Amino acid sequence: LYASPKLLVVKTGARPQAALDTTDTVTMQSLYNIHAKTPATDLRVILALINSTFVGWYLRKTVTAAKKLFPQFNQSHFEQLPVPDFAPTAAKSLSGLVNKKAQLSAAAAGARSDREKNTLQSALTKTDRDIDQLVYQLYGLTP
Repeated sequence: LYASPKLLVVKTGARPQAALDTTDTVTMQSLYNIHAKTPATDLRVILALINSTFVGWYLRKTVTAAKKLFPQFNQSHFEQLPVPDFAPTAAKSLSGLVNKKAQLSAAAAGARSDREKNTLQSALTKTDRDIDQLVYQLYGLTP
C-alpha cells in the first residue's frame, strides 16, 4: 500500500492536488495512494494530468458540484478520469515538464534572495502553463 513509487492525492480541496512519492511515505486518511497499474506507466504523466487546470475543472464540474465549500474527491474519480490515448513523445514531454517543475521547486525552496525566488517562481509559472497547454492538446481542446 505504501510502497513507492506512488502518487499522493489530497482528498479534500478546491482543486485536485497530487505529488509523486519515491520514499515509501506512510500516509494518513487525508490522502489517497495511487499506484501505476503497469510498470510501464509513467506516474509523472498521471501527476501532470491530475494537477492540470483542465482536469481540475473537469472534476469540479463532474463530481463536486454539490460540495462547493469542501469538495471531496474519491479515489474512484481519479480511476474513472478519461485519459487520452497519446503518443509516447507526448508522454515524454509531459514527464520532462514534471521533472523540470520538481527541479525548479527544489531550487525555489533553497533560493537565498528575493530576486532568485522571483526568477524561479516565474519559471515555475511558465512550466505550469506549458503543462496545461500540452494537456489541452492531448484532450483535443483549446484553452
